[in-house]
Amino acid sequence: MMNLRMREPMTFQIPPKRLWGITWRIRFVVTGTGRSGTRYIAELLSAAGVPTGHECWFGPWPGLFRGPEPIHRRTPWERVQGPFARLRQELRRRRCAIAGDASWLAVPYLPKFRGHVYLQVRHPLTFVASFLGLGILQKADSPYAGFLTRHFHITGEPISDAVRFWMEWNLRALPYAHRVWHLEDLDVEIVAQVLSDLGVPHPHRRAEAAFRACPFPVNTARERLSTPRPISWQEIPVSLRDPLTRVARTLGYDPEVPDA
Repeated sequence: MMNLRMREPMTFQIPPKRLWGITWRIRFVVTGTGRSGTRYIAELLSAAGVPTGHECWFGPWPGLFRGPEPIHRRTPWERVQGPFARLRQELRRRRCAIAGDASWLAVPYLPKFRGHVYLQVRHPLTFVASFLGLGILQKADSPYAGFLTRHFHITGEPISDAVRFWMEWNLRALPYAHRVWHLEDLDVEIVAQVLSDLGVPHPHRRAEAAFRACPFPVNTARERLSTPRPISWQEIPVSLRDPLTRVARTLGYDPEVPDA
């Protein structure tokens, strides 16, 4: 028999903070490194009745009123196009009717962010394989590569850069996180906790409905095509193994076992 009480609560949606019909503040952000399932969590939360963008509020360009964006690390093209890109990003941000955003690009702006911060972490070895398969470090003309250049020191050693990025990015986000979870453990209970934090009624019902609507990750096609093989612990540079072990264990992982 259908539970008629489900009909009314499932119409509930958390609205964004708006002024004169224009979004001026979002209420939460889910962040982490790239390739950590931010698109999937955005789909899940949206299906649960919480409109969530994916790199909509926090994109590769920060908008007009957000920093830090050090000029000395920009390319000549970025110096010319930057103001126009920032204006486009600001207009795009203000038009989107979202209550929160899921974006790895949010990390540099967390110190000034007012709202709930959630950190979604992926195992370092599987992250490194996925990140290298995406090839973002080799795409010099990509705005995402430009963002990384502005906020992270790239040495040109792909595995080393990926490992250091995983450590640094997660550690930068960790002090601001209200909750931290592993992508590998993402389940109904975790989503229900987030919904409860945000004041959504019937969080477990909504979380269960969201997983039924979005049963599989939605951003893995390119990864399957571009990742030739997994990365083993022996391929991690020796100088980074001890630091990676410490950070991985801080975040609850066995660094040598990808499926731990």
